[in-house]
Amino acid sequence: MSRAKRPRRIGERFAWLPLSVLVHPAFKTLPVGYQRVLWLLASRYDTYNNGALTLTRRQAEALGLNNERHRSLGLRELEARGLIEKTRTGGIATGGRMPTQWALTWVSVHYRNGRKLSVVAAPKRTWMEWSEP
Repeated sequence: MSRAKRPRRIGERFAWLPLSVLVHPAFKTLPVGYQRVLWLLASRYDTYNNGALTLTRRQAEALGLNNERHRSLGLRELEARGLIEKTRTGGIATGGRMPTQWALTWVSVHYRNGRKLSVVAAPKRTWMEWSEP
């Protein structure tokens, strides 16, 4: 039996952020540097890998985000506002050098704890519950 093939990609990748996210206060009130972190993380999404998205220091630098503080604090703030969800905690203490994995909360989750889910989880949309303090 052969494995199912993914559809062939034509053209460039893009960051998919729906208008409902862009006009919500959870996104609009973010500092611009943190918005950029979300754009970069969303650009790594390819319709089959939500929950396995990573934005390591090296990946961010390759994409032009040279400020490590913006990246790390941005990821924390995005999680606090419900725009992203941590699906696996990475680090050296977890048995090797594994990156933390994230999921966008407005699309279905395909991976959790580094493993592909047999049943795709529905989007949580936790960003809709966020309000300014």
